[in-house]
Amino acid sequence: MLIKTLLTGRINQLLVISFLAVSLIPLSVLGFKVYHAAWDNAWREINEKHRLLAMNMAAPIQIYIKDKHHVMGILAQTISRELEKNTKYSHIHQNLVTAAPFLNDFHSISLIDINGNSKSINSDQFPKQNPVKRYLNIYRDNTTFKEAIKTKRWSISSVKRSQITKNPTILMAYPVVSKDEVHHVLIAELKIDEIEKLRKNIHFGENGHSAIVDSQGNALAHPNAQWMADIKNLSHLKIIQRMIAGESGVTEFWSPFVKQMMVAGFTNVPKLGWGIMVPQPKVEVEKQVNKILFSQLIWAVIGLVIAIILAIIISQRITSPINKLAHSAQELLSNKLKGKLPEISSSAPYEVQELNRALVDLISGLQKSRTEISSLNESLQDKVDEATLKLTITNMKLKDIAENEKTVSQTKSNFIASMSHELRTPLNAILGYSELLIDELSEIPDSIYLSDIKKIKKSGQHLLLLINDILDISKIETGKIDVVIEEINITDMLSDIKSILSPLAMENSNKVLFNNMLNINFINTDKVKLKQILLNLLSNANKFTSNGTITVDLRHVENDDGFIEISVKDTGIGIKKDKLESIFDAYSQAENYIEFTFGGTGLGLSISRHYARILKGDITVTSIEGKQSIFKLTLSTKLSI
Repeated sequence: MLIKTLLTGRINQLLVISFLAVSLIPLSVLGFKVYHAAWDNAWREINEKHRLLAMNMAAPIQIYIKDKHHVMGILAQTISRELEKNTKYSHIHQNLVTAAPFLNDFHSISLIDINGNSKSINSDQFPKQNPVKRYLNIYRDNTTFKEAIKTKRWSISSVKRSQITKNPTILMAYPVVSKDEVHHVLIAELKIDEIEKLRKNIHFGENGHSAIVDSQGNALAHPNAQWMADIKNLSHLKIIQRMIAGESGVTEFWSPFVKQMMVAGFTNVPKLGWGIMVPQPKVEVEKQVNKILFSQLIWAVIGLVIAIILAIIISQRITSPINKLAHSAQELLSNKLKGKLPEISSSAPYEVQELNRALVDLISGLQKSRTEISSLNESLQDKVDEATLKLTITNMKLKDIAENEKTVSQTKSNFIASMSHELRTPLNAILGYSELLIDELSEIPDSIYLSDIKKIKKSGQHLLLLINDILDISKIETGKIDVVIEEINITDMLSDIKSILSPLAMENSNKVLFNNMLNINFINTDKVKLKQILLNLLSNANKFTSNGTITVDLRHVENDDGFIEISVKDTGIGIKKDKLESIFDAYSQAENYIEFTFGGTGLGLSISRHYARILKGDITVTSIEGKQSIFKLTLSTKLSI
């Protein structure tokens, strides 16, 4: 209903709407592409920067832990040699106290025998004491302690609360081996301050930061100091699960810390199983994307304003003189043809000037006729014979006036046809510029705009085809169809049609088969009109067929060598029986939904049947709904004027 209202509205409205449609559709597609391209670039930047930062932070953490591991190894070897000499634990404790200034990255270092009894404890909480009695069994049931004894290798724990300092710490256990047997275990409580310092060096934007969790998902280093103090477990977050599972990549998640969606690069610290992520609020990334989109939107608005201004100027130039003529004609009718039509500017379109001249002649003739009739009426009673003669003359003049009225109707049809020409001019310009842009963009590698310009060109070509159909039907209605008869080669024409149809058929995954059963190669007919008929029939068959077959058969009509039959058979959606004749009516579709699904003006079959009859032939159709349609074109092979 809305489309019908628009099509029957004012010409200036139609022109403005057409310009807006031609401008808005490609601009909308371009805006959509720009938006997604901006987000793709943002994700690429996050992947390249955030994830790379997380991966780069993993290396110094590994080095830091490895250094502490080496320190404990050296200390364990030293203690092993002392124990082999039966050195007393008090002397070993004194050695640990002496080494304390070089071990300031540890809260405490304890020597535990294999039964879990503390033999020496050196802690920054008790710098001059050995509180073994107070903490005799603190590591007896510790998993890290047991693993070092079992594997005879060093082990490291997740974040735990120290039983000595009550601060979050990481336990490192190193076996003290003598003669390939573990006699003691050296356990150190590592300070996590240095890891937190490494984390603080990484931040992004206004609220971007970094965070480190241990192999259990506990907060090891985090901007929320309370979470670190509470050893908050974050393993319920999917990004944490992926990190501790050994994955590396980019994702987005809801942060319970900043209470908003975040985008983050993340990685895993090999061997330790820790996770490192560098998150940034998604709104900060969206600001960057929207900034790019806003700059593109400004240019789009400028282009749209220019299109509207051009549409208004062109529509005013076309419709202003027409409205002026219509208003003046209404005034003349209301004043009983008293007065005259206005002069139309020489800058007005040619068709409008022609319409003005025809109307002036018509009004002048009517005014003159009225004057003469009035004069005859005044002398009718005295001069009956003379009046009869004058009446006859007047009737002849009225006949001429009727012919003029017919000319006016003809002029109106000519005006509609000419309007199609006026619309084709800007469309051809758009297509020309599109082709220039395609040529230039084709030389740019990976151009993101090339596909969009091709869509503009395709939309323009489609609109041009619709206008050409309107022009053809207007010519048919006005009877201005020129027929050019020539001898044509059927084989060459089929080759031309194949080259045009092949790319269209590939788009719908259709096969096209041509079976030429004619025993002649040349016929006399209008080449252009025959080619247009065949292209219309084949284009329709391809449009309503998908993943099917289109078969074209050429044969002689039985018992009549002067005619040939060309049938186009498809395996498409078919046509209902009650619609088989109405599809040849102008502006008609078999079903209302077809117009919206497949497009088109509904003029192609009407034009094709008109042309077929001009060429002394006809088009008929048979169909099975949902299975196939067969259009048969009969054609004279010896057409003459």
